[in-house]
Amino acid sequence: MKSKFTLILVLIVFTLSAGITHTVKAGADDPKTYITYMPVVMKNNGVPFNFPVFETPQNGQTLDFNSDWYFRVQPMANAEGYLWGFFQGGEAVWENLTNEGVLSGNEYTIYAGSEAHSRFTPGSVEVWVRAWVNGTWTEPSVLTVNVQ
Repeated sequence: MKSKFTLILVLIVFTLSAGITHTVKAGADDPKTYITYMPVVMKNNGVPFNFPVFETPQNGQTLDFNSDWYFRVQPMANAEGYLWGFFQGGEAVWENLTNEGVLSGNEYTIYAGSEAHSRFTPGSVEVWVRAWVNGTWTEPSVLTVNVQ
């Protein structure tokens, strides 16, 4: 028990000092299998990340339902575009490639009053992003925001 408690304290310290976390989906379709890692752990001694790293918003942040929603990940070397997906209740609500026919840059905004915005309801929104790098997809980064 003591070692688990110690590990949790260490992770909290790294989370606070790093300011960001990364969530990956470890299991097939079970949301209980999400695992959160700190970039310090995932960097692997200078080897570049194989996933986009969210800069904004923060995981768990609340966004104003009636406003624009702005998302940004750190640019990745050689990324040709980013696949942004938004889910509510386990269902896809909006995806840039499916709904717009294009990949986007490392920043994405869902504008108030847009078709994309009109498809959401207040509540939890899961945001997935992958980069297309050298002809292959990176691992996804996932965060959850609350729109109220």
